[in-house]
Amino acid sequence: MKAANLLSPSGITSQGFQFLLQDANTQVWRLLLTYLKLAEEQLQMNVVDVLGFIFQLGSLELGQDYSSDSLTDSQKVMMGDLKNLGLFYYRKKSTRFYPTRLATSLTSGSLMTAAKPSEEGGFIIVETNYRVYAYTESSLQIAILDLFVDLQIRFANMVMGIISRDSIRKALSNGISAEQIISFLTTHAHPEMRKQNPIIPATVVDQIRLWELERNRMRVHNGFLVEAFASKEEFDGLRKYAESQGLVMWVDEGEELVFVPEHGVDQVKEYIKRNISSGGGGRGDRRGR
Repeated sequence: MKAANLLSPSGITSQGFQFLLQDANTQVWRLLLTYLKLAEEQLQMNVVDVLGFIFQLGSLELGQDYSSDSLTDSQKVMMGDLKNLGLFYYRKKSTRFYPTRLATSLTSGSLMTAAKPSEEGGFIIVETNYRVYAYTESSLQIAILDLFVDLQIRFANMVMGIISRDSIRKALSNGISAEQIISFLTTHAHPEMRKQNPIIPATVVDQIRLWELERNRMRVHNGFLVEAFASKEEFDGLRKYAESQGLVMWVDEGEELVFVPEHGVDQVKEYIKRNISSGGGGRGDRRGR
């Protein structure tokens, strides 16, 4: 999980949040490709054996048992790791193993369809007043909803919450996009929701997108503010130099302020030393954003 950049020492990453909203087939392939890279770079395993075993998965039959005696050492190690991903089952000290549906459907693509609920399997109802009702007992599904829904009430087989500006902004800050949220709600919509067109109320869909646009209007950049110039000429000189070097992020000619990025502050300081007298301005640079 860490190698796939899904987890960090501080917790789940923005890519990890996006990973949770993907279908099971995509999730497993991403982890398998990461495992292949680890096998080559860190685990000192035979990459040919590992890659060959991955492509054999799709030819296995669900419910059929297979012998591990013919597997190479690298493949036996790999099988133990893939058991933790839910691709295999075997008893301790047994030489027989059984592929799960996750394994047998990897190359056929059928799992991708099966992982998405059918019209009978959806569990989410979204109302025009932004209330969300989820008829589920799954802790995983509830935890995923909690990423972008303000959950308020929980019963034995249902949870209720509200999609709010704060809950969407929390999801956006974790790297989840508005389209991913809308796609998740649509994919897991209750059968009653699927009788209407559009499936998710247009007012809710539009508002989620507007909240994303609202957040994207402002971008934060670290840098330094240069101020306290002794004269207009010193301000103009520094501004023109910074502009010629592509180092001006923001300028206020009226207040004689220049904001430069962190990577360019040393260049600006050198210019000040060379071109502005010690008694002049431009010395009041301070960190800002």
